[in-house]
Amino acid sequence: MPVTLVQAHAMVMIIAWMIFGSTGILFARYGRTIRLGNRRQLLGKAVWFQIHRLLLSLTPLLTLLGFFLILVRKGGQWVDLQVADLRSIIHSIFGGIIGMEIYDQILKQVHIY
Repeated sequence: MPVTLVQAHAMVMIIAWMIFGSTGILFARYGRTIRLGNRRQLLGKAVWFQIHRLLLSLTPLLTLLGFFLILVRKGGQWVDLQVADLRSIIHSIFGGIIGMEIYDQILKQVHIY
């Protein structure tokens, strides 16, 4: 059974936020105290910090991927306010806001402005 773009959007968002985002936050909180500790280094930084940074760098990239998947599915069109239910309208508004904020965050990470 082929995966639709809506299903791919949902899977990418779940992986981004429920797995990578939450695990990255847990590494920031508890990374120093688990076996990895501060002593082991990877590329000049503590291993826990590198894992934390990797996970929280993948989160916005996957979020943008999910955002673009649903835009492709909808043909670049916003939700039709006359036809859509309130939940879909609210979901699309929050999705647009989060998409813009993540795009801004990525630009700040690579020092574009």
